[in-house]
Amino acid sequence: MTNTAPTQALPQRKLSIQMCALLLIFTADPRLMKSVEPFIDLKNEAYDWEQIRKIPMGSGHLAAVSLAFGIWTDRVLEDSNPFELALNMDRPLQRACLQALSLRWGLKA
Repeated sequence: MTNTAPTQALPQRKLSIQMCALLLIFTADPRLMKSVEPFIDLKNEAYDWEQIRKIPMGSGHLAAVSLAFGIWTDRVLEDSNPFELALNMDRPLQRACLQALSLRWGLKA
């Protein structure tokens, strides 16, 4: 399965590392991307986290969103344990989350 870019037109400038990391996570699962895409503003590099957190989702997607939030804000959501929930992710989503963390931290994977 290959990652697909959001249907929005990409901005002319280069995306930040954080934005690339989050897109890596979200595009790893087409259903997750479809759910969060309306709340991603690529032009302004912004996420509507309040709306994203209202989306009904399973524990694997919830873990991915929690990790994405942590990458974006450098903090952990109080009411989540993304590492425990990550056990419910499928392998491609787990891999994407690890790659996103590596990208955010500047590690070579």
